[in-house]
Amino acid sequence: MKTWPETRQCSMKRPLRPKGCKYSHSMGFVTKGLASLFAAFLFCLAGTAVMWCTSLFQDLVTGTMVISNSSNTWDWWRAPPVTPLLMVYIFNYTNADSFGRDGSKLRVQEVGPFTYEETTEKVNVQFYPNSTLSYQENKTYTFRPDLSPYPEDAKVFVPNIPFMSALATAREESWVKRVGINTMLRLMDSKPLLHIPTRDLLFGYEDSLFNMAKFTKTIPYTKFGLMVPKVGVSDHVITMHTGADDMNRLGQIVNFNGETSQGAWRTDECNRIEGSDGSQFPPPQVSPTARLFVYNRDMCRRLPLVFDRYTEAQGMPAYRFHLPPNVFDNPGKNPDNECFCHHDDPEQCLPSGVFNSSACNFDAPLIMSFPHFLHGDPALRNNVIGLNPDPEKHDMFVDIHRTLGLTIGGTSRLQLNVQVRQAAGVLGATMTHFKDLSILPVAWFELKVTDFPSPLKTLLYHATFTVHILELLLMYGFLAGGIASAAVLCRRLFLRERGTLDLSTDSPDSDSA
Repeated sequence: MKTWPETRQCSMKRPLRPKGCKYSHSMGFVTKGLASLFAAFLFCLAGTAVMWCTSLFQDLVTGTMVISNSSNTWDWWRAPPVTPLLMVYIFNYTNADSFGRDGSKLRVQEVGPFTYEETTEKVNVQFYPNSTLSYQENKTYTFRPDLSPYPEDAKVFVPNIPFMSALATAREESWVKRVGINTMLRLMDSKPLLHIPTRDLLFGYEDSLFNMAKFTKTIPYTKFGLMVPKVGVSDHVITMHTGADDMNRLGQIVNFNGETSQGAWRTDECNRIEGSDGSQFPPPQVSPTARLFVYNRDMCRRLPLVFDRYTEAQGMPAYRFHLPPNVFDNPGKNPDNECFCHHDDPEQCLPSGVFNSSACNFDAPLIMSFPHFLHGDPALRNNVIGLNPDPEKHDMFVDIHRTLGLTIGGTSRLQLNVQVRQAAGVLGATMTHFKDLSILPVAWFELKVTDFPSPLKTLLYHATFTVHILELLLMYGFLAGGIASAAVLCRRLFLRERGTLDLSTDSPDSDSA
């Protein structure tokens, strides 16, 4: 009888296979195969858990929005390649010469738009260790005659804001000072309605009353004009969060000129400086249930934005947010506005639909509203003839990218008005035809986001669609891989348990007994 060489003996308890002792080698191979399958299953299971049960993938995508001077989007944040269009509509008082003689109401005609391209650059940028940065804005405006039905030198009759401001100041002064102001106004031959070229009204003109006001107030401008505070390098330093350590604070204003509170209103809540500058919002907070805020310097307050509907902008899905219609309502209708009125009785506050911004405009009697007093008390339109509010033309909204929180569309529309605040003993004959505390429209401004340049659109396209496709592939790829690896693993274990798994192959050179 032939015996096996000693080198081929095994210590296995199972019967020797007639074709040689190769069982241990095959068994090792199968064990490695099962281990590989199990590792693949664990890998797919982990991937499935990450993609389906966490926001890690989305966090990686939105993390690219962190403001940093080493990021790929730094140049676009510092000098946005988008040039919004600013369209100015001026209320021309067509019966300025005859008003007061024929007993009729003031009549206005909307003139415009006077269209300008707005270019913005962030300058004097400083980064700080607490994940914030500060900057100033440098804005320029270029007239677009091709988009404007009137030239810039077209003349209009508008309320004389420096004149109305002088009256409002006299109203709060003693009788002796009112006499002095009355004499000054008469000597200067100032009128309540001003005939002026549009460009001067917007970008500045010399005014004696304005120059005199600078003796009593710290006003950093050499000329008076509706757009003067916005042109050139701003005096205001904005400090905002970069999102480096908390994406929930990305783009949120931390302080304004070093102040976190402005001291203009009755409560700390309303005085607090917070909100976005309107160009971007924290991605984790952007959802249909969110209430977002924008800080508006012209009103010294934050403005709420509420979800309106799903839409598209720049060819990408977006959320449309808008100002709620009651944002400027009287405290009697909207208690949230109680802190913005300096009277305890809502009846003494302004009517619904307008906002008193005197506190942040050198005490000038400036009032903000929606264009044509949209959403306002009908009584506001009784002072002048020619106002026709239309939600389609005069409401404001912003379209926000659903994932990145960027503003990719929208239109901001706000109207500047002036309030008549008569003072006893000051130009009584001149002002007798103007109703005391009436609010006169001056102009309204429409800032519209235009089409993005191709490179920016391409970047947003990939961040929107390509990344989403990759996310779906990973989600369902990991899920399918996990199911497949689990199925194969279970089958191999089942067959092994039954003993039907072929653990070796016949050796072609096996010895025969």
